[in-house]
Amino acid sequence: MRIITVANQKGGCGKTTTVINLAASLAHFGKKVLIIDMDPQGHVAIGLGVLRADQINQTIYDVLCNTETEQRIDSIIIPIRENIDIAPSNISLSALEQKMAGVDKREELLIKAIFTVYEDYDYILIDTPPNVGLLTFNALRACREVIIPIDSSYFGLHGLGKLLQTVLLLNERLNHSIRIKALSTLVDKRTKVSMDVLQEIRNTFNKNTFKTEINLNVKLKEAVGLGIPVLEYDPNCTGTQDYLNLAEEIISEEKSIEIQTIMKTLQELNDKALEGQLFSPKFVDGGILFTLKNNDIKSLRIAGDFNNWNPSEHDAFVKDDKGVWSKNLHLNPGLYQYKLIIDGQWMPDPNNPIRVQSPMGGSNSVLFVK
Repeated sequence: MRIITVANQKGGCGKTTTVINLAASLAHFGKKVLIIDMDPQGHVAIGLGVLRADQINQTIYDVLCNTETEQRIDSIIIPIRENIDIAPSNISLSALEQKMAGVDKREELLIKAIFTVYEDYDYILIDTPPNVGLLTFNALRACREVIIPIDSSYFGLHGLGKLLQTVLLLNERLNHSIRIKALSTLVDKRTKVSMDVLQEIRNTFNKNTFKTEINLNVKLKEAVGLGIPVLEYDPNCTGTQDYLNLAEEIISEEKSIEIQTIMKTLQELNDKALEGQLFSPKFVDGGILFTLKNNDIKSLRIAGDFNNWNPSEHDAFVKDDKGVWSKNLHLNPGLYQYKLIIDGQWMPDPNNPIRVQSPMGGSNSVLFVK
């Protein structure tokens, strides 16, 4: 599951438009999305045709101010469409900073609330106000990725320093790594101004810039006015295609991000292994040795992408007189996912802490062979 904050202290750059239409596009591709509105203006609810912000009884403010009991964000979530839910806000959220003054770890209010629904969604998108205060800081603390929409005007890049400084603060002082990617919005390629700013964005952020650009399109404004995503308003317009492209680009990153996480975990585990804290599977001269100690098991096999998830007799483990089941596999270099089949029940390897979400449900164990 990915938590992505959309932030820029400059107003009018397309933050809320991006949150609404990116959510709709991700949902279009079958992803389950929760939108958390951390902007007191409450424009996400308006832009999705829920209610007027002042008509919503409970908002994210009620969750974040509830410090006496467990902060359950699911109590305020409103289902919007298939695969899209929203945790709304309204003007009461603007009082959060004063209300929480002096409260310990007040910058972690949102991440604590998100923990209660962490496994229910593929993506959580967080909209933020046009400033870098407590609300934005909570949103940044809760995420690992930030999209910065930058409109193609001469003021587009102005004022980003404070936001980037906040991200750097989180990275360095709190050991909270956040990946930043710039998104060019309101692009009008007919004008020299737009093209100049577009190039400046790419020069400033280099590889941390989305290939997708959000072109200036009146259909985006019309759709927001009607309280629907542009995908529903005009499926064939430029705005729809731009946000579908953005969603596809974000989804395509999942594998590379996942591999980066796995490699980092492998390095940490390798360091532990060098200290004598070994785990299974182990690399031995004869290949990869999988072991599991359990006297109560009657049968044990292994299935993975190396055998097309179709185990045969050759994939069965053998038990020794000490109750240790073992299987030696010869695998070519690569990244593999697998499960153990213990007495007919498929499950991840309990001795291997490296896991990823399985498209079939649950999780798969992961093995990297150099």
